[in-house]
Amino acid sequence: MAGVDVRLPASVTVTVSCRTARNSTKGSRRHPVTIHPDGTIDTGHDLEQERILAALGGYLSCLELVETAAPAFLTWFAFQQRLIPRPIQAPHERGRWRAVETAGCCPRRGFDTALDAASHVRDPKHAALLHGAHARQVAELTRGVEGLDVPEMPDGPWFKLWECGMHPDEVERISLELDLDDTLPAEFYLAVMARQPDLAWLRSTMQALPLAPRTIVSLAWTYGALDREQLDLRARWLATGVMDRLVVPLMHSPYEIADVEAFGAYWRLSLTAAAMALLEWARSGVSPQVDQLVGTRFDHLGVPPRPPTDEARRRLRDVLGTEMFTEEQLAIALSVFGSVGMAARGLEWGITV
Repeated sequence: MAGVDVRLPASVTVTVSCRTARNSTKGSRRHPVTIHPDGTIDTGHDLEQERILAALGGYLSCLELVETAAPAFLTWFAFQQRLIPRPIQAPHERGRWRAVETAGCCPRRGFDTALDAASHVRDPKHAALLHGAHARQVAELTRGVEGLDVPEMPDGPWFKLWECGMHPDEVERISLELDLDDTLPAEFYLAVMARQPDLAWLRSTMQALPLAPRTIVSLAWTYGALDREQLDLRARWLATGVMDRLVVPLMHSPYEIADVEAFGAYWRLSLTAAAMALLEWARSGVSPQVDQLVGTRFDHLGVPPRPPTDEARRRLRDVLGTEMFTEEQLAIALSVFGSVGMAARGLEWGITV
């Protein structure tokens, strides 16, 4: 709620239950209270006198109505009117959705969909627990503003985004900042809500080369530290034409664009196939330089060398009984010779790998 100015369109009068005992309805009565646009409430009580009595051990539920239920009510109203730009979030595209501000009512596992998460944060109970208020009191206040108007929305992603907690004005703001000619799919705006990528970076990357909508959605979901550090790195990788889903792993691998191009050229592979082969090496825990993965020593294979398993490297080191070889040397020897026994003999005989 920080930085969000929430005001009701007009004062609202509702009838609430006023209790004089914390754990009993005995002696309670119902009376009207008026909620003003700024969230202040006229209860008809002398609240200063009631606070003195409360300090002496007395109780009046309308004190809690003013001190905790009213702020919770404004939070609920902000959620209802989609005035909070980021009410929900998710860690990645297939991740579970959660409220940005969680309360005791929020399931630990989160929600399967943005729609479910957004519906949850609009529950009066959620706002009540955020402020330590009684859900009953917040629910009583919300009855005064039921039937809120929904902004007029054209066709496209707006209605889905509204149901997921995003106001059409926020959709328009994002589109303007990105200088979009056409509205992108709803999934893109949800990704922006979930991950809060740098819109200036998104705009520059989108302007650097033509991108399919699906790729733009992925950009929003996967924006990270490397994109902040090297603003054009993503665009340079995308410009190579490698498969989109490989770009982020490649950015985090030891291999650069020139490595993929050199490996692909030697083995006559497409850039995507070359990238997949090098990523297999990186994921194996050893990442030899590309000049160690090409050359006549691999001619008998007929195909690019693949990384051996961790177990094979461990067995080879045990057979050699020495620490003089690096993990990369062991891996390349296994790729060249094909077995632990042959690789051990080759290394013992001093054959360079």
